[in-house]
Amino acid sequence: MTKKKDHQGEETKEVISLGKRLFNYAVLFFISAYLLNYGIKLLEDVWLPLLFLSIFIVLLVVGYRVKKAKDWR
Repeated sequence: MTKKKDHQGEETKEVISLGKRLFNYAVLFFISAYLLNYGIKLLEDVWLPLLFLSIFIVLLVVGYRVKKAKDWR
């Protein structure tokens, strides 16, 4: 996007047409949808082990906090 100067030397923004803006939004939407679909396909094989690992880590942290609280009393 280039800036144009008017007759007094002040910079004005170039106007982008509505069609161009809608086209840019549509292209960005389709690119993001494709990348999201690709990411889901990559995680398809590993989501279950990641889920169990995250549950294990959460339980480990909660257990450590409970043990620490019991030792503090």
